[in-house]
Amino acid sequence: MTISYILSEFSELHYKQFDGLLLYFLPYTPYDERSYKEVFIDSYYSASNKLYHTETQIMEEFRQNSITAARFTGDLKRLFVTFFDAKRLRNSLVAIEPFGSRIVLGAMEIKDTAISYAPLSYGDYHPLCKNCIACERACPTGAIAAQSGKNCIREWQNQNYIRPKRRKLMGNKLLGCDLCQRCCPLNANAKPVFADNVLTNITLQSLLKGSDLHRLIGKNFARPKRIAAHARGIIKIGNMEQGIENKE
Repeated sequence: MTISYILSEFSELHYKQFDGLLLYFLPYTPYDERSYKEVFIDSYYSASNKLYHTETQIMEEFRQNSITAARFTGDLKRLFVTFFDAKRLRNSLVAIEPFGSRIVLGAMEIKDTAISYAPLSYGDYHPLCKNCIACERACPTGAIAAQSGKNCIREWQNQNYIRPKRRKLMGNKLLGCDLCQRCCPLNANAKPVFADNVLTNITLQSLLKGSDLHRLIGKNFARPKRIAAHARGIIKIGNMEQGIENKE
């Protein structure tokens, strides 16, 4: 079987092949924040987990057909700007029309195939970004305006401990922030939808007890000790705010 024939089985994937590089992305649907019972986990993470398992299945089919492939471990955003006509955005993400930035990126290197390509480049911002600062205004930490990844809420969530002042800015967000994507005009075709599923019904108590979150979003994002620590932080901030309300 050829690569294109194997990939035809995975209709949700959009892909391009350049010599020894195979690039693909999976569009996803964001969930309305009102969908979440107690804690916000961006639907990106379940989509990312889905793509990971799809990649594993594809690689196994490649193996069965004597095609040797390995996951690309370099800078995916630069790769997609260079080869997939993706455009760099002010919030450090990339967009592919008409899906906007609601995409999960992936790539493989096909072994025994010549790989020859120019140095990867981020290029210029998408034309709409040049006169638009909607994401800068929406960012609660000022990270986009300052071009400081260290102040991005998503980066804070990679830490085992989040200071109370930062936690208060995050509200009930356990994984993901999404504010910069929700206001982006390039995401007009990917409006958040109301969802009632396992992800949106996760409770803080279940996270403290040790839930099966890893089955939904993957082990890399669902590290039990970190997730439990963040859940306790959300509960603590909620209790503090409740105490203030009671005093008033």
